[in-house]
Amino acid sequence: MILFDSDVLAICHFFTHDSRYIITKQCVDDLKKNGIATTIYNLFELAGILSSGGKGELGEKIVNTYLNARDIEVLFPKVGFISEDHFWEEYSRGVMDVIKRGIRYEDAKIFWVAEIYEVSLIITWNKRHFLEKTAVPVMRPEECYNRPSIK
Repeated sequence: MILFDSDVLAICHFFTHDSRYIITKQCVDDLKKNGIATTIYNLFELAGILSSGGKGELGEKIVNTYLNARDIEVLFPKVGFISEDHFWEEYSRGVMDVIKRGIRYEDAKIFWVAEIYEVSLIITWNKRHFLEKTAVPVMRPEECYNRPSIK
């Protein structure tokens, strides 16, 4: 399963005049048939982008659209829920393990979930932030699109 980071999805949806739009959109469209995913945290980031621009309702609509989509899976944290304390202990430990590798909290949540699901690849324009900080391969859309073996 290939996971798309928030920046890739934001370019596809909001920043269609960005110079990276064509290659980004092409990468997402080409890989859809192979099982793609994003995390609930990525969707909350998208909603936050819209909300900060005064479009909170649209942000909520995008989250709900993704949750109901058939061509992309939304990944949630896999934590046991024996009790509230147990949930927060497991969540905090998992995310902190990623933070200690030098990844900011916002991204640590995403990478933690990606690692739990053992995704095969993360596609992001922010590749340099994650090099050598996760066992999951990380590529930019242009790299992925040029490597047919990933498709």
